[in-house]
Amino acid sequence: WRNDPTLWERIRQEVPREAWGGPRPALADEILALTGCDPYSTKFSDPQVNGERCISYLANKAHWKSVEPLERDRQKIVFRVTYDQPGLSAALKLCHFAYSEPYGELMAYLL
Repeated sequence: WRNDPTLWERIRQEVPREAWGGPRPALADEILALTGCDPYSTKFSDPQVNGERCISYLANKAHWKSVEPLERDRQKIVFRVTYDQPGLSAALKLCHFAYSEPYGELMAYLL
C-alpha cells in the first residue's frame, strides 16, 4: 500500500485533511528497519505482509523485555509483551486449547 500512488490519491481525496493525523514518526521506520515489523500494520502473523523476519523477531524470547498479564478468563489469557526495541509491543493470546482445562483455570486464577 505504501508504493501505490492511486491509493494515496484516493485517501487524499476521500479523507478530510484534519483526520489524517500527524506524520509517520521516525521511530516507526526505525523499528521497521531493525526488526522487519511495521508498527502501523496489525497483521504481524501474516508472512505475506510482514515477512518471516518480523515473525521471527516477535517469537524470539531473547527480544522480550517484559511480559504482563492483561486479561484472563476461561477462554484465553492475554499478555502484553514489550520488546527490547523501544516502541514495540504486542498482545500475546494463549487459547485454552493450548493447555488442559484445569491448568488453564489455575493459570487464570494465579494471574
